[in-house]
Amino acid sequence: MSKKIQLAILVANKERADLAIDDLWRTARSAVPPEVQLSGMAVHVAMPAGTVRSGDAFLDLELLALPDEGPLLRLVGQLAARGGAPGVLGRLIQHNLLSHRVARALAKNKKLTEDFCAADMVVSADPLADWALWSLRRKTSAPLIHGPFAMANALTEMARK
Repeated sequence: MSKKIQLAILVANKERADLAIDDLWRTARSAVPPEVQLSGMAVHVAMPAGTVRSGDAFLDLELLALPDEGPLLRLVGQLAARGGAPGVLGRLIQHNLLSHRVARALAKNKKLTEDFCAADMVVSADPLADWALWSLRRKTSAPLIHGPFAMANALTEMARK
């Protein structure tokens, strides 16, 4: 009987999520031997319909709808567009608010949270997804990984055990 590994991927950056998902999935497939049955779920933030598709039957795609941005995030966005020190500060605050927004959206979606916690490994594809995954640290025993290289190493080790 072959070993089974369930992988969960979170992509929070809206730009070219399809490329990020394809890259992570290809890296995951190449990190495990052929006798290991790898299945996965990739979750991406709300994007225009039909922009992300899975070319693999073992990879399910899910959508994570983010709440509308409030007036504070719009104000910080204006500050982030400025140059110099105020712009740097604005971009840092903007990143913090956006990553917490993704974490709150994942926490509110009980089904996706349960699916992430049931996975053997959870991977964040970008820095905006890191806080959402970090919020799962006490809910799952699965390793929480950031990026393709750490994922490939962890999957190779997991497949050996």
